[in-house]
Amino acid sequence: SLLGALEAQTTAFDVRGEVQWFDGQDRVTTFETPTDSFTLVNALIAWRPLADNKNVTVQVAADNIFDVTGRRHASFTKEFVPLVGRNFRASVRLSF
Repeated sequence: SLLGALEAQTTAFDVRGEVQWFDGQDRVTTFETPTDSFTLVNALIAWRPLADNKNVTVQVAADNIFDVTGRRHASFTKEFVPLVGRNFRASVRLSF
């Protein structure tokens, strides 16, 4: 796989975008099936609401934004269980 990312940071915000490409596999042995290549696009925004306290961070992220069906070639269950589709998450991180 190949991962490329861009990130911008300020005192209050972080913004990150990622593109991850997975190559297909067509060199297979007996009882194996080929696997298609796929590309995932992810994004994250982090906000530090307290200017004088960097220990509190609110995050919003989206993974697999375009809801691509991906399969790991080495997985024994790749034909039945693809990777997770589009998902969103929000969190609050407290550091101490």
